[in-house]
Amino acid sequence: VTAGRPGLGFAVTAAAGGLNGVLDYVLMVPLGMGMSGAALATGAGCAFSSLSGLLFFSCGRSELRFARPQMSFAALRQICSNGLSEMVTNLAVCTSGYLFNISFLHLVGEAGVAALTIVYYFEFLFTSLLFGYTQGVAPVISYKYGACDRAQLRLCVRRSLLLMAVSGVLTFALSVGTIEQSLCLFVPRGSEVWALARAGFPLYATAFLFGGVNIFVCGAFTALSNGPVSAIISAARTFVFIVPAIIFLPTLLGLPGLWLAMPVAEGLGLLVAAFYLIGLRSKYGY
Repeated sequence: VTAGRPGLGFAVTAAAGGLNGVLDYVLMVPLGMGMSGAALATGAGCAFSSLSGLLFFSCGRSELRFARPQMSFAALRQICSNGLSEMVTNLAVCTSGYLFNISFLHLVGEAGVAALTIVYYFEFLFTSLLFGYTQGVAPVISYKYGACDRAQLRLCVRRSLLLMAVSGVLTFALSVGTIEQSLCLFVPRGSEVWALARAGFPLYATAFLFGGVNIFVCGAFTALSNGPVSAIISAARTFVFIVPAIIFLPTLLGLPGLWLAMPVAEGLGLLVAAFYLIGLRSKYGY
């Protein structure tokens, strides 16, 4: 995307996913390799993406390409600082995922963990568009800010916020409206896992109403080279608020409280995002 070839990036990602899916079937079913086959399939998909990138940036025809490195610790420090939010997000997702699994296992057993896993799949499906848009518009925000084009920067940020807000509502409506039929792709209708996911997903999906704006604001501050603020917002919505919500809401509300942990965390995270978005508006001119 940064090299100006988003179509190629999409093709490589789609091909890697397709390879992973095909090998999942081939290695697990005809060859009978079980979970080891699934692991190899995942590794093959990742390897395909990595090798494709190495070849592309080694050929010399791209404006971005491998060259002799010139060490700059100042630049390296700035890069690491700017990537804080992504690091925090990945660490927090692993932590919150573990806590979710333990909590569901304690409340409703293995069926609850299975229902949560299915909900995670749907969450990934419906939020991929939001992450994709944020990653696509981030270079535009960086360029307009670097060029001191405040008018275009303001237009880009405000339209993106509106788009994310509308997308959140549409995503919530679409996901809740189709979940009953979609669950049948994973488990039989009427099964215990189906019933748990069917009852919990509408509660969990309210996080979509806030999540898009939060995702964009984090990405926008990273694009504006303010990694610490992006990291604070990311940590708030993915760790600081969600951990207490997972621990205390089930005590107050039972199983519905556990499904509501993510929406509560996203809602409180939105307040943090709005605080920084409004507070730093004059500094960045959006």
